[in-house]
Formats: sequence, C-alpha cells, structure tokens
Amino acid sequence: MRSGAPLARWTLLLALLVVLRPAPGAAQEIAGMAVGPEGEPLAGVPVVLHRVGEGGGAFVATDTAGPDGTFHFAIESPDSAIYFAVVRYEGRMYVGPAAQAGAEPVTGYVLRVEPAAEAGAVGAALSGRAPAMPPARPASRTGDAASNDIGAIVLVALLGLSTATAFLVAAPRYRRRRTREALVEIAGIDRRLDDPEFDGDRADLRQRRDALREQLAPRP
Repeated sequence: MRSGAPLARWTLLLALLVVLRPAPGAAQEIAGMAVGPEGEPLAGVPVVLHRVGEGGGAFVATDTAGPDGTFHFAIESPDSAIYFAVVRYEGRMYVGPAAQAGAEPVTGYVLRVEPAAEAGAVGAALSGRAPAMPPARPASRTGDAASNDIGAIVLVALLGLSTATAFLVAAPRYRRRRTREALVEIAGIDRRLDDPEFDGDRADLRQRRDALREQLAPRP
C-alpha cells in the first residue's frame, strides 16, 4: 500500500485550510435534515458531526433528529475545518456532503440515506436513490456492532478527508467560473438595454441584472 498519497492529502488539506481560514469572530453553525431512502424525514435518529482540520479528524458533536428529521450543530469557536454529518441506518453508516462553516450559518444541509452516501462509497458523487428499506431503528450495541462502528468511524474519517480535500480544491475554481459567467451575462444585459431597438421586457432584464450584481457583491 502506498503511504505517500495519504500524507500528500493531509499536506494539501492543511495548506488549503490555512488559506481559506474565515475571519475571526464568525458565527458558525450547521443545520439540516436527515432523509430516508424514500425521501421521508428520519425522526429520532442520532446524527453525528465529524470535523477534519489541522489537528486531524474526530467526531465533535451529536444531535437527535427531530420529528421532521431536522438537526442542528453549533460550532463554539470559529475555525477553518471541514465538517460532515454521519447517520447510522440499519447498521450502515451514511455520510453527508463536506461543508466549511464560515461567516454565515450553513443551512439546508441534507444527509441522505442512499447508496452513494454509504461510507464505502463516499468517494463517488453523492447522488442517486437507495432501494426501499424498513424505517430506521436503533442499532444493537453488541460487541460486534461496537467493533464495526470503530472500523466504520476510521473509514469515514479517511474517506471524509478525501472528500473534504476535493471540496476545498474545487470550491475556489467554481466561484471564479461563476463570477466570470455572471459578469458576461451582466454585460450582455447592458448591451440589450442600451439598444433602442430592443423590444423585450426591460423590467425583467433589470431585475435579472440586479440579482447578478447582488450575487457578486462582497459579503460583510
């Protein structure tokens, strides 16, 4: 087994975490919903928050999903770590998307029970639907189950690190592309509005232009 690749991932992750560190004093929280294989909210299931940062990875908090499947985590001190939520369903571990808590709360986080979100498939894109399964129920805490949990936690940590690294690498590139696209669209709208022969809906164009400008405006 090659040991250089994991070490390189850690090195890249630590460097990116320093570069993307949020401003001190930022309020941080992650709120979302646990969703079952049929799209139903998973009520009453434990949801665990995992953190991957400069000091390594660890589970940092647990919340129980409410009747509507919602959960909430408050992050006490601002940092630049990557977070993802994990739920156990029918003895299997499912991992949510990587998220970086910043100056604004992370809301609308969706933790799905589906094949691509299973711990063994986190490296794949988080998409698709899982086959129908019975409703979630508490897992037994036998010795074997506890051992399986430990192995799953290690696997989740390693796969989560890989996902978090990919997220950090892709996010700035995606933002730059979206910025270029928005600027090009704004320029096109301005040209149409300046054209005296344009007979389209100018109000809709102005509304779209204002929305794009708001999207590009720096956040406080």
